[in-house]
Amino acid sequence: NLDFTKKLGIQPELLWSQTKSTFVNNVNGLPSTLTTRDVSLNYLSIPLLLRWSPNKLITLNAGPQYSILMDQNKSLLQNGQQAFKTGDFAAVAGLQLNLQSLRIYGRYVAGMSNINDVTNSDKWRNQQIQAGIGLKL
Repeated sequence: NLDFTKKLGIQPELLWSQTKSTFVNNVNGLPSTLTTRDVSLNYLSIPLLLRWSPNKLITLNAGPQYSILMDQNKSLLQNGQQAFKTGDFAAVAGLQLNLQSLRIYGRYVAGMSNINDVTNSDKWRNQQIQAGIGLKL
């Protein structure tokens, strides 16, 4: 953490995250559940969060996050082409509870980038809910 004051600072992080998505193909403009596919994407995420602590118990976080696609469990396309772009830019906002040396947090991540690497006709964006526990050493 890089503190500007007792209540305000920057919190850089390095996270490994896995997102699971279900894709539904459209047939004649209607969703077809016969052709749904589940895909897991593994990202190395680098959030740079502005941290504001109005009191000792609560910390609010917000800021940008850049994620690098490290692995995907399968391609959505028949020819094996990669369906996802390797980078994703997102906005993050969350709340952290500070309980002595224990930290419990929840965050919402809204993807700003189109991660569709197949076509520009459909926009694919990540949305995540993150939850975590940390220990202050």
